[in-house]
Amino acid sequence: MEERGGKKPEGPQNVQMFGKQEFCAEEREVIRQLLHQKLGKEHLATRPGAGGTSFTYVESWKVIELANQIFGFNGWSSSVVDITPDYVRFPPGLFFIAHFCKTFFFPPD
Repeated sequence: MEERGGKKPEGPQNVQMFGKQEFCAEEREVIRQLLHQKLGKEHLATRPGAGGTSFTYVESWKVIELANQIFGFNGWSSSVVDITPDYVRFPPGLFFIAHFCKTFFFPPD
């Protein structure tokens, strides 16, 4: 796309792209459908939560596996935005530590 006055034109373009890699209309539709699906129970993990409740989450290795399936291995990137300790427990002879990690995932570039 040509630049005008040193600026790139704003607004929708004729070619839709994820990062720098161009996908055809069929690929974009498949990706859109995959990203809008609800995760099945096979993708979810649980752990005990406060007050006898349980906490459901997606493990990081599973998120990486799903991103690789959708965008291809090494075809996406991520950035950790925030990491916060969730709980720390020290039962006799053991220790358990969990963190909440907020991460942005970026499509292929």
